[in-house]
Amino acid sequence: MDILPVEIFASIAQYLSIDELVTCCSICKSWREIFGHDLLWRSRCDQSLAEYLRKTDSIVEPHFVSLLPDSSTLSPIGEWRLSYMRQIHLWENWRLGRCVRQQFDSSESAHPQCTFLTDDLVLRIYGNSVGVWDVYKDPSDLSEPMCLFPQWDVDLCQMFGKDKVVVVQNIAVLVFSYEVHSTMWPLDFVFFFNEPEKRPEKYVEDMAMPVLKEDESYSIRFAVVGNVFVGCQKNEQIMHVWNLETGQKLKEEILSTNVKCSIKELYHSKTSQDILVDACEENGSFYNFHVYNVNRLEFLPFRSRHKLYGIISKKCCIHGDYIAIRLDFNLYIYNYKTCKLINIFKKVVADPQVLNDLFVFIESPNLIDFRSFNMLFACDPSAPDKDRFLTRLNTQRFSVIGGKFYIYDKSIKETVSSGDSDAGSTGWRDLRSKRGEKSVLEYFERKVWHIHKKRGPVKTKSRVFWYRETANVVANKSCTRVISSNLTGHLSGEEQFWLHTFW
Repeated sequence: MDILPVEIFASIAQYLSIDELVTCCSICKSWREIFGHDLLWRSRCDQSLAEYLRKTDSIVEPHFVSLLPDSSTLSPIGEWRLSYMRQIHLWENWRLGRCVRQQFDSSESAHPQCTFLTDDLVLRIYGNSVGVWDVYKDPSDLSEPMCLFPQWDVDLCQMFGKDKVVVVQNIAVLVFSYEVHSTMWPLDFVFFFNEPEKRPEKYVEDMAMPVLKEDESYSIRFAVVGNVFVGCQKNEQIMHVWNLETGQKLKEEILSTNVKCSIKELYHSKTSQDILVDACEENGSFYNFHVYNVNRLEFLPFRSRHKLYGIISKKCCIHGDYIAIRLDFNLYIYNYKTCKLINIFKKVVADPQVLNDLFVFIESPNLIDFRSFNMLFACDPSAPDKDRFLTRLNTQRFSVIGGKFYIYDKSIKETVSSGDSDAGSTGWRDLRSKRGEKSVLEYFERKVWHIHKKRGPVKTKSRVFWYRETANVVANKSCTRVISSNLTGHLSGEEQFWLHTFW
């Protein structure tokens, strides 16, 4: 076997399960060398996750400890096999609900939005300000490192490239250089996306603000794909395409249709350089869907036209080669590369979301009878005839964490005494009832699941997300940290933030 090239064994390993691959490694020294080769294990790992876990110490007990050979005659475990072991340890922490919880200081602003800038930096967006927390060890407030326009709220703040941060405030787009140890990040440039060039001024306070009509304020639609920004003002046909690295306007793209349309939404793909463009015809009844590629700066051949009959909001998502479009109670799945409709689902009552390359949605068997149990489904667009039934639940809400786990909220009613303390309870208390009388406590039980490629849905023991109805859960890219929030007081509206570390 030693004379065969490792590529042959890599081809064989494609047909082996992880358990079988580990068994091969335990046969003898030569097999350990061959079946422990990096080429065989690299494809089993999440490439973006491997580097982060290798450099970051685990703080959750039991800590990850790399196995050392029992004998000095054995060679060390290969780096990519170690990466896979770290990854499995992380998912085991999720499955068993092992994590370290830390509480953040409550914000003085009402209901700030929290998200991750990087795996270790948390953004707290409130109005026209952005605060940054460094959560690598203990949450430490880095105050407000960016000077922004005071007139407009922040619509987006995210990192692109290696050390650049883009902030969108209405039609203004600001690009900063992220510096780890700096309390103020330098501003590279600013452009207003409906103008032909970026502004020459170095500071926002020196810039003349454009005058917007009342109906133009807060009516923008935009998408950031890699280092490209695409923006448009609502009810217009023009898309403004900019290079975020240079601040150069690349193109003004006019939506080409046979009838007059206005752009309503832009949906960007996380797996390609494509954007789904949702445009409404002038009569308001028909919607047209197009796909724009920011590399080629042109529309792809895909076209789809649908009539919206009811008042139910529409929702779309684009992932891989596929598009999911929900209109009224119908969900349409397209392969936009081949321009083919591959499936239609009826009685869909929740917007589609992407989870492990699957489109996940909720179907209701009886739209009239609200007492009926809804069903959570997952559609694999590459195999549309093999839909997966995930669970039956009596709710119309679910959410995805980090693209790997999903939560559904199960509505539960319990009769409790209104005079009891509700400290640490998982729901709303009816404050209108008289003290001492029995009242109904209604809350949402948040269950965390993971979809296994072969076994289907796998329930985890993570009970750390049992919060009130208004709670939100956001994960970083590596799924090693999660930010959640819940209201601490029913009348005061104070919000509490928690950091959950799973590594």
